[in-house]
Amino acid sequence: MHVAFRVEENAEGRWHWFAVSQDGGVLTGFNSSPVEFDTEDEANNDLKEHLACKMTHPKLIRPIEQLMNLIDITARRCPGCLGATFTNIQWHEPDGNGCNWNIQYVNAPDVPECMSTVWPVVEQLRHNYNIPDPI
Repeated sequence: MHVAFRVEENAEGRWHWFAVSQDGGVLTGFNSSPVEFDTEDEANNDLKEHLACKMTHPKLIRPIEQLMNLIDITARRCPGCLGATFTNIQWHEPDGNGCNWNIQYVNAPDVPECMSTVWPVVEQLRHNYNIPDPI
C-alpha cells in the first residue's frame, strides 16, 4: 500500500500531520503526529524528523532531544505547566510494551493540570518511539 502524508490546520488553528492511503483515507495510530503544532513549519519539521527515524521492531528510534521538544511544545499550551521542569528522558530496558524510556515531572505550578495535559502525549510518544540504546 502506498502511503502519503499531509499537514493540515485544525479548527483550533493548530497544525498536525497524518498519513493517508492512495484513496485519500486517513490512516490512524502510528501514522499521525502525537502533538499539535503552532505553525505549519513546525508540523512539517516534525514530520521530516519522524520519517528520518530508524525503524526497529516494534518502534521507531527517535533522539531524546526531539522527544523532549515534543513534550515541551505540549507543556507550553497548559497554564498549569508554565515554568514546569521535567527530568530528562531516562533509558531503561524495554518494558512489557517494548518501550525503553520514561520521563517524570520535577516541578509544575499545577501538577494535576500539567500532568493531565502532558501525560497522554508522553504515553503516545512511548507507544510510538524508543530512544537509542546507550553505548
